[in-house]
Amino acid sequence: MFTDYQSQVLLTYHKIKADHQLSPNLLHSTPAKLRAECVAVLNERYRQKDEEILKIFFGSQENEAAYMRTIRKFEADKFKPLDNYLKGNTAETDEKNIELLAWLIDFNARPYRWDFSYRSADTDGKHAADLEQNETEHEPVTPVPLNFAEQPKGIQMIGVYETDDVQPIFEPNKLHAKTIPVPKLRNAIILLLMMTIAGGGVYMVINPTGQEKCMYWTGDHYQSVSCNQKAGDVPIYALDTLRLTHFRKITTPDTITRKSLGSVWYSKIDNVVEFYTADGFHPMHTERKLKPLTDYIWEKYIVGKKAILSASRH
Repeated sequence: MFTDYQSQVLLTYHKIKADHQLSPNLLHSTPAKLRAECVAVLNERYRQKDEEILKIFFGSQENEAAYMRTIRKFEADKFKPLDNYLKGNTAETDEKNIELLAWLIDFNARPYRWDFSYRSADTDGKHAADLEQNETEHEPVTPVPLNFAEQPKGIQMIGVYETDDVQPIFEPNKLHAKTIPVPKLRNAIILLLMMTIAGGGVYMVINPTGQEKCMYWTGDHYQSVSCNQKAGDVPIYALDTLRLTHFRKITTPDTITRKSLGSVWYSKIDNVVEFYTADGFHPMHTERKLKPLTDYIWEKYIVGKKAILSASRH
């Protein structure tokens, strides 16, 4: 199914982003930067298997030079749907945009093939089914605000927050933090990063410079911040790179379609319905778990709202 292909493309995109290997044009995307990235990618690698993708997005052209001319003159606004999708402003986008993204990030199993199971293997040779199993085995963890005032004086957190027991690693009977050999700490960080990409939960890594990494909710996405920095009255949470990059409040619910079932979650608090791009807990009401979008909610709060707005205009 194309939804499985789309999931694998997005997983690869976020892996590359987490590894700090993403092109600046994609990391800080705009419609114009996406067009510039297309020019750069075409100049670097033009492959025959990509002609199908290029044809769908840019129209059929004679050769590489013709595609280059077309892309350079292509309207930047036509990249806006993909730009909105990457930023989490929309929950769905056209298949051609997913294919273009697959080309831009050099997703190996492109273009989409109906006779290939994208649930069985991803581009790294690992089994996608195993990744999905890991995601279902671990329940989302409620982000816990950090209260540094409660730490014993002279103690500094140096470890990670674990999924089952969200506690800093320290020895309360000693005035100095428990030390971990650098190789072991590095291996633990790498392992936890892999677990987080696969849906492993919240973690926090404190780097050797003593700059703790945390995040706070801005209103529609999480923003990274130093744990020592204040964000007004907004709670500070331990850094979760998966939520930081992929968890968004959908600010334009009218873009949500029936195809979004299974990839959009919602909350209803005080008769206010909000929609999000990932599961877990509400970013402000952390005791409230988000629910998967259903036909009933979609019909009542999205389709129904569209109908009311349409009627009010006539």
